[in-house]
Amino acid sequence: MGGWSSVPSPGVVYGGENRRPSGEVSKARGEKVQLACCGVAKRICQLIVETRTMGLDNHSSFFDYHEIIQPAGSASPDRWGTEESHQDPHQSLPVQIFLFLHDIVSSLGLLPECVVVSIIYCERLLRCGGIRLTVRSWESILLGSLVLACKMWDDLPVRNHAFADVLPVEFTPKVVCRCEMAVATKLCFRLWVSEEEYQLNGRL
Repeated sequence: MGGWSSVPSPGVVYGGENRRPSGEVSKARGEKVQLACCGVAKRICQLIVETRTMGLDNHSSFFDYHEIIQPAGSASPDRWGTEESHQDPHQSLPVQIFLFLHDIVSSLGLLPECVVVSIIYCERLLRCGGIRLTVRSWESILLGSLVLACKMWDDLPVRNHAFADVLPVEFTPKVVCRCEMAVATKLCFRLWVSEEEYQLNGRL
């Protein structure tokens, strides 16, 4: 993910820029978004592999897909099938993560630095203890982190219902809010990211 060095730190370049620029600016932003999404997908996969290596892939938490999508007592327990049924078995995990993230970011015109900040929040969350990235939890953790990053660093933050509009149908506005609040609460609303921390993560 060393290529992140080409993605500007929060507020350095895009502070006053129109959300949907045209021409060369739009093309450059698209390339930076793709680069950032690729870097985040690779890092998320590394963290999931680390969880498996430690024998903790059965670790469960509030962030697990079933818990976020279908809280206890809210619907039939077999509504969503098996725990990984929402993932495409014909795609590798890195590709699934990249497409999930890139589809959101490109559809909503989010800034590339929001993508970088989202992985900083993800890793900060893991350091809080009691949370592991697994195949069941990465979507809700990444989504909650991205929503928070957008609201913290984008001059024109996207509303939660807009995220829901571009996500799979089970990610309703209520679910998006649940992901956001779960991450924010676990982080004790410690959301500031210094430029030094940003650049340090950008060199991973």
